[in-house]
Amino acid sequence: MADLRPIDRETPVPDHAGGAAGFLLLEVIVALVIAATALGFAFNAISDGLGRLRQDREAAAALAVARSTFERVGHDIPLRPGETEGRTGDGQQWRVVVAPYETIVPRPQAGLLGFRVEVVVQWTERDRARQIRLQTVRLARTAAGS
Repeated sequence: MADLRPIDRETPVPDHAGGAAGFLLLEVIVALVIAATALGFAFNAISDGLGRLRQDREAAAALAVARSTFERVGHDIPLRPGETEGRTGDGQQWRVVVAPYETIVPRPQAGLLGFRVEVVVQWTERDRARQIRLQTVRLARTAAGS
């Protein structure tokens, strides 16, 4: 049963519905604002990281196309002055430019010619054109040197 003692009028009764409850509500609101800010920063960092990961994957794929295209020069892509172009299955465009390699030093009589070979791979990423450009010098035998 309930305790039915008389209330002593001189003992103050604590008021739990007053300022302490309002202070607790303010603490909860501040904690929620801090948590929302932290989550916003975390989401931004994660989405930036995923975007950079996709960019790196596309650049690595373009570099692989450029390297394999270099290996084709002199085989199915002729090693003579001119341009050759193509497109990969995933939309990357490649171009090979072969030009004579000219030096100040007179050419040796060894029956070799130098060619400057440049491979350019282009692709679009978020409506922005990107490209990788690789260059090298290749040697080829002349008809007289064969």
